[in-house]
Amino acid sequence: VTGVQTCALPIYDWIADHLPILRTFALDVEHAGYATVVVMGMGGSSAAARVFARLGAETPRGLRVLVLDSTVPAAVLAVDREIDPGRTLFVAVSKSGETIETRAFLDTFWARHPRGEDFVAITDPGTALHTLATERGFREVFLNPPDVGGRFSALTYPGLLPAALAGLDLDLLAGHARDRKSTRLNSSH
Repeated sequence: VTGVQTCALPIYDWIADHLPILRTFALDVEHAGYATVVVMGMGGSSAAARVFARLGAETPRGLRVLVLDSTVPAAVLAVDREIDPGRTLFVAVSKSGETIETRAFLDTFWARHPRGEDFVAITDPGTALHTLATERGFREVFLNPPDVGGRFSALTYPGLLPAALAGLDLDLLAGHARDRKSTRLNSSH
């Protein structure tokens, strides 16, 4: 609960500041010819992405977003069979930058398709994943606010980037967040 309390109010400002970045990136990716996004993460780093992927499947715009958060070999193979690697953007998500499952997913798809421009990382500043993504020339490295824990990251890059790529209305999501902020502030008086 402390993580929510310490970051709850500043996160709304963070969202407003980063929506243009997310929109621009999503448009650039779509214009580059990508059709599918594979979000690779575990636990809180993939929970919001899974919800937004389902919602995105119901919208006519955006890319198809798949979430890989299972190390069961059949799950990894199922994702591998569903994608065209040349038209897929791989997004590795790990707050610590050292989540072994995320790294295993990343290594698996990198071995099959080692093109940095087809990979994105979402992590905290200075992590091993940040370093690896920079070394490999990933298309983008999104540095998440370090004071937001994985399970509370739905309204930061781990949630909002997949939402943007899926074609969801980020203004609507941000509006809901602002409404929650107003409700919380008014109920505390």
